[in-house]
Amino acid sequence: MLSKFILLLLSSLFSFQSVANPIALDFNASPQLSATSAISYDLNSQTISFQKNIHQQLPIASLTKLMTLYIIMSENDLNDEVLITQKHLNVPGSKANLKANTSYSVLELIKASLLNSSNQAAMALAEYNAESAKQFVEKMNEYTVKLKLDNTSFANPMGFDDNQNYSTVYDLTKLTLAIQKFQPIIDIANKPEMTITNNKNQSTKLKNTNHQLQNALGLNGLKTGTTPNAGQCFIGITSGPKKIITIVLNSKNRFLDTNTLIEYNSNFIYNDIISSL
Repeated sequence: MLSKFILLLLSSLFSFQSVANPIALDFNASPQLSATSAISYDLNSQTISFQKNIHQQLPIASLTKLMTLYIIMSENDLNDEVLITQKHLNVPGSKANLKANTSYSVLELIKASLLNSSNQAAMALAEYNAESAKQFVEKMNEYTVKLKLDNTSFANPMGFDDNQNYSTVYDLTKLTLAIQKFQPIIDIANKPEMTITNNKNQSTKLKNTNHQLQNALGLNGLKTGTTPNAGQCFIGITSGPKKIITIVLNSKNRFLDTNTLIEYNSNFIYNDIISSL
């Protein structure tokens, strides 16, 4: 009886012409999040289903690597070999046990940058693409214009804290939508672990920094990030019939916030009801 009542109610509120652009009826209280800014984007209806400070510029830590990988996927061959030097290994932060004076394919370094969030791999890819990190950063900022990321700026390929390295959850949603066209990125992000191998047949096992991968709520990739200024950051994409992009910045518990957003969206019954009218 309740479902029939809701259907009748919604039928009176919407004409069939409005079904393509449904209004988000808030049947649920807003989720309580620790993140400074957050967004959830429904891929099926192509609408924002939750927003909190979505245009606030904030540091984004290793979410920066998504732009690095977007450029690499756009411009480089995955089979190209990249020489790893001691200079690359001296880059601080997250590592992937790369070996100096050996070569890894572009694809293997993408795995290390995305799965293990290796700063060394990201730097190696940047310098391979543009000869220097400085020139690569210039390219990163050119791509913000191409992708219409109006409130985004990059200062390095890895995501180190810098006043000129920031974005918004709104812009990061655009970047996530753009990078989804590269299926290898999605496939890698959804793996709990992978092994990379260099030209000397030395292998390293990498574990995904996404500790909630493929949980009961259907959470998959895309990227984690943490620095002192950025706090905990995360971009998630759910699997299943209802696909949602969730992004949280400066969270105290990024996975709890993300799961809260997923549950909030799963309780949003209006999409399913309207689609059945």
